[in-house]
Amino acid sequence: MKLTHEEAPMLEEITIEAPESWTWVPTSELEALKERIAALEADARIKAANASAQMEDALQEAAQCWCDDETRGIVMDVRLAHAVARRIAGWRSCAAHHANGSDLYRGLLDKCAEHLGPAAYTADDGSVMLDPVRLKIPELVAAAVKGAPAGEPVEFKGLNGETIVARMVR
Repeated sequence: MKLTHEEAPMLEEITIEAPESWTWVPTSELEALKERIAALEADARIKAANASAQMEDALQEAAQCWCDDETRGIVMDVRLAHAVARRIAGWRSCAAHHANGSDLYRGLLDKCAEHLGPAAYTADDGSVMLDPVRLKIPELVAAAVKGAPAGEPVEFKGLNGETIVARMVR
């Protein structure tokens, strides 16, 4: 028996397979499952709304192609505009993921720089920067671990002052 969830405002239907035999489950587990399903549905609706807004923006960008001086005399093909918009939306999504990843890794490098001291903030000309000179981080890490024998524990201070013990591997 298939049940269709009709409240989901999406392009595809959500189908749930009913089991052959029923099993009794505590009410608390059902409530937790109901809350989880509601959260997933809300997340799906938000993602669908964002995707729709992104597609609308991309469609406006695509339509502007027919406003350029060299294309002004060409009659707009709506199907082509939608195809171009899908590609624009894809490129934007890819760029957003790349930017989020870059921010994450930049933040991780900045945290590493905090452990490396003032040298991580000092440019080659001697000027001190507010942000770390990220290009220097690999060189400073190599210098910091150079004297540590492989397999021997090395202690570092964490951001909150906690001691972190690591073993160097070569």
